Amino acid sequence: MIIFYKKRVTIPNEDGTPATYKIFSSNPQGVEIITPDLVVGPGEKGKIGLLFKKHNVQEEKMFNIYIFKNKEPLEKIMLTTKYVTGG
Repeated sequence: MIIFYKKRVTIPNEDGTPATYKIFSSNPQGVEIITPDLVVGPGEKGKIGLLFKKHNVQEEKMFNIYIFKNKEPLEKIMLTTKYVTGG
C-alpha cells in the first residue's frame, strides 16, 4: 500500500513583534515542508505543514525538522515514522 500523510505543527509567537520562521527538512524527498517560510504576528500562532511522501517499502525512517526564528536556530524536531505495506 502506498500512502502519504499530512501533518500540521503549531508555532506560537509570544514576542511583541512579528517573527519570520524558516523551516527545513533533513530529507525533503521523504518529508516536504509545505510552508517553509512563515511570518507570524505578535501573540499569534502559525502552522507548519508537513507532507510525508509516498513510500512503498516497509521500514522505519527518522527525519529532522529544523526551525529558525529570525535567522537564529530555534528548535529541532526529531520524527520517527514507520512505513507499513499490505492492506
